[in-house]
Amino acid sequence: MVGILPVKQQIKELAAGAEIDADRARKGLPVGERTMHLVFTGAPGTGKTTVAREIGQMYYHLGLVEKDPSTDEGWVETSRSGLVQEYQGQTAKNVKRLFEGDEETGQEGMAGGVIFVDEAYDLYHGDQDQYGKEAGTELLRQAENHRQNTVVIMAGYGEQMESLFESNPGLRRRFPTTLEFPEMSLDDRYKVMQQNMRAAELTIGTKERAAQVRE
Repeated sequence: MVGILPVKQQIKELAAGAEIDADRARKGLPVGERTMHLVFTGAPGTGKTTVAREIGQMYYHLGLVEKDPSTDEGWVETSRSGLVQEYQGQTAKNVKRLFEGDEETGQEGMAGGVIFVDEAYDLYHGDQDQYGKEAGTELLRQAENHRQNTVVIMAGYGEQMESLFESNPGLRRRFPTTLEFPEMSLDDRYKVMQQNMRAAELTIGTKERAAQVRE
């Protein structure tokens, strides 16, 4: 992870606490009330999705979530458009279905995995937004019901996320930990591009190399 040193330190702290919980659980010792739910704040392109997957993998390998976030079974990325439905009353059912699945259709629920809610601040458009309010209320209910084995990560711009939290005091209790992702420098962005290019087995050509290819 390039250019996000403060986030790396927070991840180390999360990992230490998670390892203690996992060790106590293996030994049959009581584990205190905990929530693995997180808030990520920062602009697009600062690594939020990548870090979310890595944190999910960490919890999975420690046995704290049941489903592998490297698979579709254990990872889903959603937003307002994926949660809010056309008619009032359908939204809560849709959010519940996301977590618990649907027996009639055989749809598998995401409880036990990682749910990444991008642009989460878009869930709430003010007191008149009944659909967004319904989505937020049910999301909180499901996050609480499945907090022992599920990670819900709400992500978005810092100021907008602050407004979302002010609109619903229950969010603070269920999402107590915030990771702030700083803007990356041009050098860091270049390093990330190089990493992505290597992962895709691509190289950055030069003008001289391009001329040779044309010849």
